[in-house]
Amino acid sequence: MRVFLGGFWCKRLLRVTHGRPEKCPTGAPPGHATQRAGLGWPHSAAAPAQRRHSAAQGQLLQLQNYADETQARWLVAGSNSVSPELLRGHYQFMDRLQQAMLLQQGLLAQIDAKLAGARDIWLAARARLAALQQVLKNKQADLRTAQGRLEQKQMDELAATRFRQNAQTNLFEPG
Repeated sequence: MRVFLGGFWCKRLLRVTHGRPEKCPTGAPPGHATQRAGLGWPHSAAAPAQRRHSAAQGQLLQLQNYADETQARWLVAGSNSVSPELLRGHYQFMDRLQQAMLLQQGLLAQIDAKLAGARDIWLAARARLAALQQVLKNKQADLRTAQGRLEQKQMDELAATRFRQNAQTNLFEPG
């Protein structure tokens, strides 16, 4: 399917704007640590947002490469005399391509903001979890201390009871 863009039919732009990049823009293989969200947050929670980010980045890269290729081809072909209509069409096409790149950059910024927000929420939850785990540790330590004191009290009472029994037994035995 071809798309009409600024006076030109373009087959490649359809693939660029609606396709998925074949590989990560960093060149990392799928599942590599560079494709996962940073700071150790769970891959499963970050994966959809990271895929959207990688796809948007790949599409922006493809748009930029296509604009560069088109401009380079135009410069090579521009050494010949060009009609004003063709020149105007080229400029319109490049403007539309520039608009597409700006839209893609805006989308990428939105995705980055959502990722940052999700990361902040996750970090806050992780900090809260760490605080609750520390409170739990402290409560468990307090419980162990209280249990140890209770056991010590019971042992002291048992020893005191035995001592009294031995003392009474020694009183009643003729010496």
